[in-house]
Amino acid sequence: MTENSAAATKTGFSEGRRKVVHIGLGLIAFTLGVLPWQVAAGIAFVAILFNLWMLPRAGGTAISREATGTDVGIVLYPVSVFVLIVVFRHEPVIAAVGWIALAFGDGMATVIGRRLGGPKVPWNRNKSLLGTLGFIEFALPMAWLATLVIDATETLLPKLMIVFVVSGVAMLVESLDTGINDNLSVPFVAAFAMWALMLVVRVPAATLTPQQRTWLIVNALLAIVGFVAKTVNWSGFIGGAALGSALIIFGGWQLYLVLLAFFVIGSGATKLGIRSKAKMGLAQEGGGRRGFSHAFANAGTATILAFLIATTALDAPALWLAAVASLATAAADTVGSEIGQLIGRRPFMPLTFKRAEPGTEGAISLEGTLAGSVAALGMGIFGAVMWISWYTGDVSLPDAFRMALSAEKALPTAKLAIMIAGAAVLASWIESVAGSWNRSRNVGISNGTLNFMNTVVGAALLLAFVRLSS
Repeated sequence: MTENSAAATKTGFSEGRRKVVHIGLGLIAFTLGVLPWQVAAGIAFVAILFNLWMLPRAGGTAISREATGTDVGIVLYPVSVFVLIVVFRHEPVIAAVGWIALAFGDGMATVIGRRLGGPKVPWNRNKSLLGTLGFIEFALPMAWLATLVIDATETLLPKLMIVFVVSGVAMLVESLDTGINDNLSVPFVAAFAMWALMLVVRVPAATLTPQQRTWLIVNALLAIVGFVAKTVNWSGFIGGAALGSALIIFGGWQLYLVLLAFFVIGSGATKLGIRSKAKMGLAQEGGGRRGFSHAFANAGTATILAFLIATTALDAPALWLAAVASLATAAADTVGSEIGQLIGRRPFMPLTFKRAEPGTEGAISLEGTLAGSVAALGMGIFGAVMWISWYTGDVSLPDAFRMALSAEKALPTAKLAIMIAGAAVLASWIESVAGSWNRSRNVGISNGTLNFMNTVVGAALLLAFVRLSS
């Protein structure tokens, strides 16, 4: 028992009371359809202040895991609700579903998991299977009820299908060991999934183009080769094949080729000098074989963006470039880390410039940074050429390169390549800063989560660059 938990026990802490409050507050989500958003946001803001300063003086030790009467989770709950209400002020049902996933899904998952126990989920030994299933069992009906009570707008996808997928995605996130507080991860992932699915205005054609069929076969063969060559394990083989197929179907074969470019660059950098890195204790676990978590951390953002490209009315060209930037960011980060560990002479922290030991989380080196920048530029050039092929209507690869080198397209292509590379390098530096901060936490954010967030930042920066340049 830790010091904090012992102190909390002495002051009458009850996990049951905590969850009653956690779940009960979710009922207020159903009022978002009638309350003006300013009023709802104001109430949430007052709750933040109350939980910060008043709760410890008003018996907060009964529901706090900390002896002080408040803790991070208690504060993050109203913070998440406040942000949801403000961001989705014109779509209150999205804010409500995010809140419901937090209250009923996450809350009941904990209650059931603690009460019933049982087998653990294979990917996280701290989460029970019954608790994980309990998440969707309670979140799904309450989220569906919210769509009936709050929202009357028509969507292409049935509302029940939408909330089923949303609840399932949020359930999966809650079961993962991300290192991020569930009071943040669960509501925002649920809200984003709800937003994306409500935006769907078309379903990708059931008939595939000849190019798509060809590349789907190539994708399957390459997944097998990657497994046999020991660059991926079983989960990486299956998950990587699924992500590749999704990119081909939603983003076109051109985006898949950008993914292949990342895979070749990333795998090569990982395998390069693996014996030397192993002697230093810095090699990729599993002998350099990557699993699904690695695949999704690097290609998940591109896959999500490809889905939005194919199914929504959002700016498809900008999203396509953002998907490329996310993969370029993954390449820059992977190459920078692997090469930096191999030949980096003087690792240092990105903000303080203090010397660090090789392999220190967040540390960078001049050699690694240069290698990552070269990888980002290479991905940027190739991605810009592929964008020409995709944007102009499935132009062949040789023709796309000829167009990129033409007098008319050379400058715009170079501009796109520089924007992609710039977004990737800047995002990688931001991830290094986040990594150095992460070292100071008692329970740090997982490396896979940081990598995924890194690709999200790279994509977001590219969208910002596109907006600024237009």
